[in-house]
Amino acid sequence: MKSIMIKNFSAFLLVVVLSAIFIVIIQNQYRAERSELLSLIEDIIKIEGFNLDNPSHRVMLEESLNYQYGSSSYVDSVLTKLEEYRIKRFTDPELMAGGVKKGITYGKLTNLIFPFLKFVVIFILSFILLYYGVRTAALFRFIRYKQGRSSELEYLIKTVLNKNQRDITEIFKSAGYILLKTIAYLLLFSPAYVAAYAVKTKVDTGSFLFILLLSVLTNGALISYTAKFFTMLLHESRKGYVENAIVKNINNNYVFNREDGIKLKSLFKFSKNFENHVLNQIYKNALFQYLPLLKVQAGFLITGLVIIEMALNLHGLLFYEMLKYVLYKEYDVVIFIIAGVFAVVKITETLIDLYFEQIKLKFENK
Repeated sequence: MKSIMIKNFSAFLLVVVLSAIFIVIIQNQYRAERSELLSLIEDIIKIEGFNLDNPSHRVMLEESLNYQYGSSSYVDSVLTKLEEYRIKRFTDPELMAGGVKKGITYGKLTNLIFPFLKFVVIFILSFILLYYGVRTAALFRFIRYKQGRSSELEYLIKTVLNKNQRDITEIFKSAGYILLKTIAYLLLFSPAYVAAYAVKTKVDTGSFLFILLLSVLTNGALISYTAKFFTMLLHESRKGYVENAIVKNINNNYVFNREDGIKLKSLFKFSKNFENHVLNQIYKNALFQYLPLLKVQAGFLITGLVIIEMALNLHGLLFYEMLKYVLYKEYDVVIFIIAGVFAVVKITETLIDLYFEQIKLKFENK
């Protein structure tokens, strides 16, 4: 466990040091650019009655400079810096009316606290929901597989082609299930921003709950990791210890709510336990193999949240603030935000590694 802490802390420390170096370099560049800009034009912009936005004033200034210095590179530099200054008054927070100091300040950090905490809360809840959803969906699919259930499409085709036992009710029921499943797959595989814009006029896309649902139910996260966990369950079910358990009369019936089968309520509990059933050991062994994948799942989820917040351009969220600082070219603040997100990733990975090591010790002691 000590090696895990050292490895993750070293990576975090490296990113912090690099971020700090880049922030210092950028802030020094801000000061140098501002000093260079104002050194040439500071006296001109202080001239009483001079309006930089007035075209006639700018023409008069150009003629005066040409008369005094002649057509030279110096005059071109002054005019270029004046135009740069005029534009920056509308894009640079430090030069805008009531402007604030450029770069990382106490006020900006205070304003970022709530969006950052909101991002962390959404990530934690999304991670828990996805972890629950993946296990539940994979187990349900595995149980249906063990029950010998064929695909609904195959069942529908057989029902339609069977002239002697053709049941209209069953046909419509099966077709309806296939339609609902198709819509669900389209949603689960669709990019979050596509799903969001599809319902933008019907729901509040900026709501906490909506972002939470988007992060779990789109971008292919739930369906992809469900398939991975199902594969692990399938692989475990084919190992020798399963046959040994069946020989020892451990329950092996996969019908729901039978005495020797699986209790349906056990499937939907967060902490899943299938007492006196072979599925219990299959599930635990598969989950042990799946735990390291939670780190990849966490990274995938954070990437999805970044895309959602940036694509929807939602006010008050962390990556809306980051885009604002990108627009203002305050890259030191952007680096600070990215470093904060990286810290969330590393803390999550560390907790997963520690939990995995605890479970590993339990397996080794058995």
